[in-house]
Amino acid sequence: MQKKHTILKLISRLLFISGLAMSNMVIAQGLFLTGSPYVTLSSGSQATPIYLVINAQAYTGITGAGNIISEGEYNYVDWIIGTSFNAGHAYTVPFMDNSSNYIPLSMLIGAAGTGATNYVLFSTYHTSATITPLAHYDNIGDVVDDMNMFGTQSSTGSTSDVNYVVNRWWIIDAESYSTSYGSTTNMPSTITLTLTFPAAELPSDVSCGAGNFKAQPYVDEAGTWKWDPVNDIISSASTSCAGPDNVVTNSFVKTYLFRDWVLVGSASPLPIELLSFTAGCNNSVARINWQTASETNNNYFTIERSKDAQTWVTVTTIPGAGNSNTTLSYSYNDNNPYAGSSYYRLKQTDFNGQSVTFDPVALSCSSETPFNFISLNQSKEDGDIVLQFTASEGEQYSYVLYDIRGRMLQNKSARAVEGINQVHINTQGLSESIYLVTLQNVTKFFSKKIFISNQF
Repeated sequence: MQKKHTILKLISRLLFISGLAMSNMVIAQGLFLTGSPYVTLSSGSQATPIYLVINAQAYTGITGAGNIISEGEYNYVDWIIGTSFNAGHAYTVPFMDNSSNYIPLSMLIGAAGTGATNYVLFSTYHTSATITPLAHYDNIGDVVDDMNMFGTQSSTGSTSDVNYVVNRWWIIDAESYSTSYGSTTNMPSTITLTLTFPAAELPSDVSCGAGNFKAQPYVDEAGTWKWDPVNDIISSASTSCAGPDNVVTNSFVKTYLFRDWVLVGSASPLPIELLSFTAGCNNSVARINWQTASETNNNYFTIERSKDAQTWVTVTTIPGAGNSNTTLSYSYNDNNPYAGSSYYRLKQTDFNGQSVTFDPVALSCSSETPFNFISLNQSKEDGDIVLQFTASEGEQYSYVLYDIRGRMLQNKSARAVEGINQVHINTQGLSESIYLVTLQNVTKFFSKKIFISNQF
């Protein structure tokens, strides 16, 4: 992992650091905090993170009665643990929040890693009730993908997932031990984490109490990023309910030492990971297919249909698997799709009644497909704008891309294929901003704004 550094801001009443060196970062051979000082790390960003480097492999690399304030994803304590292993002793970063609550983060390892200069990055920060600002998976993009795991739930009155998540992120990044998270051979193993949070950060729908929370990482399994279902990886934890509360994970293997962690209500872990949801035609029958990579407390699925993607009716319900860590496939045949375009969407409901609704898909199983706008999104693979619409075969259409000032950037025309069309609009050279895309044929006109992010 290539590092970029900015100057570290140190604020304390009394600060003793042995072997201090300044080179766009602070390097300490050992950090001794005495007289209850505090060190504040501030202004780190994804482009220019800051580091307090602890160049001492032993767990005693940070000692004393002082604290460290991170409160930002990229305000790192960079601990060069290397090949060190101290049986029964945890590497503890004495974090404190901006309200002077002591919220230490500890990592106990049962076996050393390899590579003497390898390090683990530690940070933690408070969030709003919507769990924002979001952390970044593998230091690339927001952990929450288009499955909308933290997003607005369906109109059934169910609450959002954010009501079950502690208002804080924890970052434990050991990627320096290997070239990617897919290769964990060199990492320390048999890990136990202790995550601490102030009582004020309790979510609205989970109370403090022993066993009420579990730690849940955002993991990469076979190239698919998802919330680990926690049932078989991180077992039930406990909280003290006396001032700042802590959750201690069960020991887990190094293949689950991922960067981003949250604490979530034990009875309401983050939901299913949907791999795909598609619809196709078998003559006049609509064939609906979907796959899940994992399911947690999944009671059932609901298939809904619409003529206009606004008003929805229930077509059927399909039982879920409850809890699963394997890929599962589902399908349903709708014998009564609408004439012209039909829109289908999937809703998933947990055993506790909480539900989440995923984005719709469109198809036409009739001989004539109307010209209709479907969706406009930025591709996670290449950053292009992906425009989807339905049309009849050979139908002429055009699209135009405007910047926020109304200047025309791209203007292209083409002929559509029968059914769903997908157009990739190149964003190379465009700055991060809001843009307007228009789509039209001889009779219809559609327009939609999109925010282009340079993180893709």
